[in-house]
This record gives sequence, C-alpha cells and structure tokens, in this order.
Amino acid sequence: FTYTVSPSDGGAVPPGAPRVVASSVNITDSYTNSSGADVLITYTITPFNSANPTCGGAPFTYVVTIRSLPVGAGSVEAAICSRQAFSINPQGNITNGVTSTFAWTATFDLGLSGPLSGTGVISGSLTNNTTGVKNAYYQITPTNGICNGVPFDGIPFTITLPVKPEPVIDTSVTPRTICSDIPTNITFLPLAGSETPDSYDISLI
Repeated sequence: FTYTVSPSDGGAVPPGAPRVVASSVNITDSYTNSSGADVLITYTITPFNSANPTCGGAPFTYVVTIRSLPVGAGSVEAAICSRQAFSINPQGNITNGVTSTFAWTATFDLGLSGPLSGTGVISGSLTNNTTGVKNAYYQITPTNGICNGVPFDGIPFTITLPVKPEPVIDTSVTPRTICSDIPTNITFLPLAGSETPDSYDISLI
C-alpha cells in the first residue's frame, strides 16, 4: 500500500512522510503533540496487489488521535514566613491548558526540610530557623491521561518557594528572683545560627 498523511491542526503537529512506493511494511510514525488539544492524523491509504502492481484498490482512510502533552512553566512563588501554611496547585503553571495530574519531588536549601515527594497539590508548612531566606524546589512532572498503561508525561518544570527566616530565642535563660519595684532587666538572646529578633511581643502569664 501507499499513503498520504494530513493532520487536523494545520501544522502544529507535522505529518509523517507519505509512502509513494507500495510496500507491506507497517506504518511506524511517531508524533509529539504539545498543542493543548487532540490532533487527528489522517492516513489516506491505497492498497496494491503484487500480482497487479499498477492497479490500486479503492483508497480508504485511517485516523490516529494524538493526545496533547501538558506543557508547564517554572515559577518562583511569593516568599512565605517560616511555619506559614501554603498550598500550590501546579495546574496554574500549565501553559497549554491541558488538565493534568502531577507527581513531584522536592529538594531544599540547607536549613529547610519537608516531604521529599508527593502527588497533586503541594501543601504544608516549612520551618526556617537560619539567618536568611531559604528555598524549597519542587520539580513537577505533569501527566495527561493513560494510554495502554503508559502515562503521557510532559516535561518536568520547577516551582521555587522562598521561605523567610524566623527568630528563635534561646529559652535556656535562668529564671530570676528580684525584689519588688526593681526593674527586671531581662535579656533574650537568639539561638545560635538563627535570625536576631529586634522586637518582642511579651505577655504575662
């Protein structure tokens, strides 16, 4: 058989090469679709018989649906405070509109720690007891559906979440006993390696 090939999208997914010399070899074209929508690849096939190679049969069509890969873009999120709850939906980073599911892995600057992997929305809180902003890096792999057990995985992208430090006080200060009407003169010191506080919110218990 011989065949011609035409896509439904006008060129975002280039068609495979036509077969101009009749052959019984299988069609093995491979396509990459990141357009954000299904693309139909139509093969118009003309059968031949080797006994009468100049007499082609009636052409027929065969249509292959190519599903779109999700395409994501990396981002740097707004900085959050240490121990502040956060929630990040990676769907907001998908640039071609494909509704996706997500698997992610995480790495952290020294001084941060948290879950190393997960699926779907990324949420929780991170503690930064250092003296500077630290980043959490989430590498996201988006997936669009399942075909014969093989996920249509898109190209991974990274979401960076900066976490601002919090001051941590050394609570091992020795309690004091003072006389009435004598100033307390209590001095608080930061824990070694943590941010230095410049103000306090003090409550009497």
